[in-house]
Amino acid sequence: MNSSTVAAFVNHLEILNKDKIVSLIPNMVILTLYLIAGIFGNGLVLYVYSFKLKSKTDDRYFIPCLALMDMVACVIGASFSIAVNANQFTFQSNLICKLMWSLNKFTSISSGLMLIAIAVQRYIKVCRPFKSVMSINSKRLAIKLIIAVSMLVVVPSGFLYGVNDELIENDGINITVYRCTVDSDIDRRYDVGYSVFLLFFCFAGILAISILYFLIMKAIYTQESFWKRKRSNQNMRKTEQKSNQKENEETSQSYKISEHDLKQFENSNAIGEESQSTNNCNDINNTNGNDLNRKQGSRFGKVFRRMIRNKQLKRVAKRSLDSNKKNVFFKRKPQQHLSEGT
Repeated sequence: MNSSTVAAFVNHLEILNKDKIVSLIPNMVILTLYLIAGIFGNGLVLYVYSFKLKSKTDDRYFIPCLALMDMVACVIGASFSIAVNANQFTFQSNLICKLMWSLNKFTSISSGLMLIAIAVQRYIKVCRPFKSVMSINSKRLAIKLIIAVSMLVVVPSGFLYGVNDELIENDGINITVYRCTVDSDIDRRYDVGYSVFLLFFCFAGILAISILYFLIMKAIYTQESFWKRKRSNQNMRKTEQKSNQKENEETSQSYKISEHDLKQFENSNAIGEESQSTNNCNDINNTNGNDLNRKQGSRFGKVFRRMIRNKQLKRVAKRSLDSNKKNVFFKRKPQQHLSEGT
């Protein structure tokens, strides 16, 4: 191949590459924005969790790791995509192609598995607070497992992807282009099978996260409803107590009567009693005689009964005294005879 033909080949290849870059400028702009946002957002999370938060608890163990992994994934994925778009027909390094595809998938899968680990930790924290808790060693083991699983899933990428040389006709000239994509020497079925496996792996992760957060939301809803009922019952009791206090105060105030009202009430009662006494004077005079006779008879009967009881008691006392005297006399008499004999 002459130098002129090589120069023409290179010129045509650069022209094709530039035309392709122009068509991919919107995609590259979006990728650049993703790159800036990912670096700024995840860097801010790392800064806040590392330097600004005073209480460093174990509950936030996975979040800085997730931010770091997302930052790496954003940098590798966005920069690799921009590099591929900028070299659609001139990407000639096979090693860099395989490495970038593998790293891109590794960081993406690690971020997804980290989200599952965070969901599991929150599920244990909310739904099983007293049964089991993730210790620091278990969290470190979870990160190691995430890295190991991601590496195992990414291993086929090193064999499936690479630089392919393709012939393209442009202006009647056959030009060989170099693209970083699926290796053409690999059977297409392996690529399809690996893609289907990644798809099911992704759906399984989404399903696991959805189930865990559904259980978390259910537990939070039940707890919140319980506390709402408890607060409502407490508020009802407080309102009932306040209403009872108000009713008691109202009743006490209603029963409070001023001195002036009492005097008026007493005067009215006295006037009513005088009027009733004048009207019923004859009836009272008629009944008073009978009542006095009954009272006098009852008093006389009581006095008479007391007199009889006193007389009976005196008789019993005399009899007891006489008997005691006789007993004393008979006890002393033999002693007197003995004294006389001596």
